[in-house]
Amino acid sequence: MPDRLVSAPRAAKARQAAERLALGGAGAFDYVVSNEVGKPYSPAVLSRYWRDRVKAAGVRHIKLHGARYTCATLTMKLYVHSQDEALKAAGATLNRTTRARDMA
Repeated sequence: MPDRLVSAPRAAKARQAAERLALGGAGAFDYVVSNEVGKPYSPAVLSRYWRDRVKAAGVRHIKLHGARYTCATLTMKLYVHSQDEALKAAGATLNRTTRARDMA
């Protein structure tokens, strides 16, 4: 993974440790992304953060769910495309196995 992607969760973990210490060790920090007391953010808060970041970036607003769906779709296209040859090979193997079984 690129250093930039590795550093973000490490920074979050360090921030969570400091926040847990400030709370006297209380709080269940079981989430990678959590609020100051270790709880997951509510969807409304995440949507507000998203809206604010989109506005600050000066890009056209789309709903957070739409961005998530777009990323998932693009990722699937990338992974499916990258495995075309592997899928063809698997299909050919399945065809050979099926023919051999039918001939027996």
